[in-house]
Amino acid sequence: MEICLLLIVTTTESKNFHRVEIGLKFRKKNKCQYLSNLGSMFGTTIAGITGNYGSSYSQLYLPTAIYVNPNGTMYIIDWSNCRVMKWQQGDPLGSVVAGGHGCGSSLTQMDNSYGLFVDNQSNIYISEYQNHRVVKWFPSNTTAGVLVLLFYH
Repeated sequence: MEICLLLIVTTTESKNFHRVEIGLKFRKKNKCQYLSNLGSMFGTTIAGITGNYGSSYSQLYLPTAIYVNPNGTMYIIDWSNCRVMKWQQGDPLGSVVAGGHGCGSSLTQMDNSYGLFVDNQSNIYISEYQNHRVVKWFPSNTTAGVLVLLFYH
């Protein structure tokens, strides 16, 4: 039996819904689907087109968080690929906007991320569990982030 986590995100202007399915056991549901209403059981896959995990620009590998701006642009933490993918509505391929240089602790990398926020200037704030920090990534520089907050334990 496949175990899936269902996350519903509502865009503020259009009141459309986005569903992220995450396969935890077999990892076969690495995709994001568009739903026209909350009660719908079927959606149109708009990110992670193949539904199979991987590292290409059309794939996700265990997505853990999503942010959808009012334009419908999605920012998805691609946990196992240690990156944030940006998907424009209708595009079959995403683009890497943070991380993507392997998992690690340098400011060009990220590791074990579960939360993100995108401000109105398209700056991306990523909370990293493994690195105990919050890193800000600018839209003009997707190769390295800037340390915003470091947690000590």
